[in-house]
Amino acid sequence: MHSGFSGSGGSSSSARLDRAWERLWSSLSLPRLNRSKVQELVETVQEAQAEALAGAAAALAAAQKDVELVAAQKDVALVTAQMDVALVAAQKDAVLMEALKTVAMFGLQVEVFELQIKELVADNLRLRGMLDARGLMEYAEERLFSQLDPATKLDRESKWAQLGGRHPALEAAILQANPQWKARWIPDKAVQLYSHLSSLMHRGALPAAVSNKVVLAEGPLSREQMRFLECVAAAVHCPVQLCYLLQQPATRNSRSAPGI
Repeated sequence: MHSGFSGSGGSSSSARLDRAWERLWSSLSLPRLNRSKVQELVETVQEAQAEALAGAAAALAAAQKDVELVAAQKDVALVTAQMDVALVAAQKDAVLMEALKTVAMFGLQVEVFELQIKELVADNLRLRGMLDARGLMEYAEERLFSQLDPATKLDRESKWAQLGGRHPALEAAILQANPQWKARWIPDKAVQLYSHLSSLMHRGALPAAVSNKVVLAEGPLSREQMRFLECVAAAVHCPVQLCYLLQQPATRNSRSAPGI
């Protein structure tokens, strides 16, 4: 019995080994053995088997190289894919950073623009002798209700009654600053406040402007009135300075009222 080794060692080596085994078994089957012939055939089988094994080893080594090459190619492909992903991520980060810079720059420009507008408004009020709380209210009414029909003579309460329909964001800011108020109270509150400011002015008790800003001072004004006027001032870009008798208990969000 022989083990004809064939396979990846190559067909020629395995064929030679098979033939050597066949000749050897044929010689062993003869009635009379020729020892020298048998020894020669055994050596032939051994040589053929060694050659077949060497061929198989070479083929195995070649196959191993092919496997390693494929694995290396996969590794290269994986690394390339990872580099592509990293590149895309870096590009996205760069775009995001540029967008954030643009937003920051735009925000800075808006702040500068807002300061310039406030300076112009303050100069306008000062030249008109209106750089005080009552002048602020009169200027705000001009701006907020300027689209009303000039032929329709509305009193102050009727004008402020249209605040919610014309400027809902300002109405919301006022109600947020004074949460105990209701929207329907605002017209009456505005009328009362203007009357109070007129009284202060006639008595010489209305605080004068400071650093080109309208002064809203606690004492002459209640905190509710100050918060109302602060919201109105923010809406028409009028600079104000708040003066409290005691520390202001909390930061108000009334400055968020959008400009008109």
